[in-house]
Amino acid sequence: MEGLDYRPYFPMSPEGHATSYIRSAVRIDVTVHELGADVNRLLDEAVQRLIPVAIRHKHGILVTQLGYGKYAVEVDPNVPLGLVEEKKLGESRV
Repeated sequence: MEGLDYRPYFPMSPEGHATSYIRSAVRIDVTVHELGADVNRLLDEAVQRLIPVAIRHKHGILVTQLGYGKYAVEVDPNVPLGLVEEKKLGESRV
């Protein structure tokens, strides 16, 4: 089974308050359970769905590999508008 899981995503500031500039943004979690599943297709689909939100907030999109078969695709204010960056959990972005 494979699929996309849509969840409202409210990034937290260091003080613990939700940041207001992307309060309405969406994070899409992608989980792949089957060997041979087309991960790139699922990630591309998630990115395409977030592009309108990213444009509206003038941010880019960050794809993070959280673990084996688990990814988070989200609008990120630290990614420049028009870019999609990738990272693995625990890595810093370059």
